Amino acid sequence: MLKAVRSDDIKKKKKYELTPIENNQEVTPTAEETPSRPIKRVAPSTVRVPTVTPPPEQEKTPDGNDVAPTLPNLAYDPNTDANYLNALGKLQQITGTKPTYANSYENDLNNLYSQIVNRDAFSYNVNEDSLYQQYADQYIQQGKLAAQDTMGQAAALTGGYANSYAQSVGQQAYQGYLQELNNAVPELYSRALDKYTQEGQDLLNQYAVLSNRADTEYAKYQDDLNRYYQDVSMAQADVDRAYEQGYAQHWDNYNAQAQSKANAFSEVTSLIQMGAEPTADQIAATGLTTNQYNAIKTYLTTAQSTTSQEAVSSMSSKELTDAIEGFAMTGASRQSTGDSFPDIEKQYQELVTFLDDCLLTGRITIEQWQAYFELYTGVKIPTENIKE
Repeated sequence: MLKAVRSDDIKKKKKYELTPIENNQEVTPTAEETPSRPIKRVAPSTVRVPTVTPPPEQEKTPDGNDVAPTLPNLAYDPNTDANYLNALGKLQQITGTKPTYANSYENDLNNLYSQIVNRDAFSYNVNEDSLYQQYADQYIQQGKLAAQDTMGQAAALTGGYANSYAQSVGQQAYQGYLQELNNAVPELYSRALDKYTQEGQDLLNQYAVLSNRADTEYAKYQDDLNRYYQDVSMAQADVDRAYEQGYAQHWDNYNAQAQSKANAFSEVTSLIQMGAEPTADQIAATGLTTNQYNAIKTYLTTAQSTTSQEAVSSMSSKELTDAIEGFAMTGASRQSTGDSFPDIEKQYQELVTFLDDCLLTGRITIEQWQAYFELYTGVKIPTENIKE
């Protein structure tokens, strides 16, 4: 009766995406991870926690009823899967243990570096050299004593009287000591230069030691970070695996239940058409509500004495809606539906037939036919492909 192009079905959709990073791929780290050094990561750089989309709110039915009939939510909900939630919990726990780079030696290294590059050039002022002052005091004192001793000896030679000769030889002795003091200046300069050079080397040595400690700290951080990303990657793989297994199990269970309900529905409708009354257990096995069952029973019973279209015409709006919902619930698993309309029509044969009768009797419009079918099957049939 109609041709359809399948536009959407309940397909397996991941609730999240993972962005893998190949082993040893060079990645520019964030400022939090390290200020200047690249890190080789071996796992995803981001962790995206899955979310579950809530079912849509109820809307008005195509025929204008205030409350739309609802079908059980067939989609796999990982939030009800204990194995998935357990794997997700471990992933979230791991993501909270991401190591941070302390960079403990940064301030000390910066201070030392500043001292090295901003160090004053070597200069020597003999008058500011404390060692020179000590030498000067010693040589001047010794020179004075030598001068006095020399002057005394010279005076003794002249009968004990001071004379110009004695003063001259005393001054010479004093000047000799001052000359020795001057001769010590180059040595003092060399010592000062050696001290300046050694202080600079000490700063470089301290910088090298701290730099090695910083490198060791960073290497440990990088190892911890790579191990963290490996743990995250493994945990995310466990989440993926749990999701896949839960999804497959969900549809296996649903398919089995759907087939069981379809078989029960066939049995119940056969009994009705034969004029027999199904038992409460047989009705319950179909999954139909009381209203859905009564509406379908009214339709099938009336159609036996008239026609299916006349049966549709005699039903109330509420019975019509309940019957559409009931027929929709007898369809097989949407997840296993094919992509061509013959597969869909076979799956929802009772629903299509009933909607066709509603359309041909004027109980619904083409647009309502389309809206009902999409509401209960998740498959959109283009209006132009629905033919009266």
